[in-house]
Amino acid sequence: MSFEQRGILPLDYRTSTLAGSPLRFRGPLEIEDGPTVLCLGGSETFGRFIQAPYPKQLLDHLKRPVINLGVVNGGLDVVMEDPAITAATRQADEIVLQITGAHNMTNRLYSVHRRRNDRFLKASETLRTIYPDVDFTEFHFTRHLLSHLRDLSEDRFQIIQAELKTAWVARMRGFLDGLNKPGFS
Repeated sequence: MSFEQRGILPLDYRTSTLAGSPLRFRGPLEIEDGPTVLCLGGSETFGRFIQAPYPKQLLDHLKRPVINLGVVNGGLDVVMEDPAITAATRQADEIVLQITGAHNMTNRLYSVHRRRNDRFLKASETLRTIYPDVDFTEFHFTRHLLSHLRDLSEDRFQIIQAELKTAWVARMRGFLDGLNKPGFS
């Protein structure tokens, strides 16, 4: 069940879309003349359940355009693979990046949903080999999957931790190198 589908809520996020993206962003999305700050990240950047997320607070304090491209339950995959976000990073003068967790990211052990990176989709053959005693069809969310696997075996889980760390660092380095902005390297 999604909170976005429940009718009138106390907060009106007034979400919008960007051309070329199926995602809903909280915004503001208006791009004005002058230096622009782009905020990227997951639920915290989007500002779920709060009136004034940090991009809005930055907008109020900086007195210049701040664009909120936070995505509910988004991770590094959504930030790197959405074409509208990629285009916005090229245009932005400065970028504020929420560091999202390694668990919500496709890797060599499992894949996640392209827009809802907290959704577990499929275990790889490697993960099935490490955990032959697990029925992976029981899992819908990465956090539930990982906590279950850790509870089954701390020793086997160290393999998963190492893969997630390696994949996250490599993906983050690739993303930051691709930004071509001062301060990111």
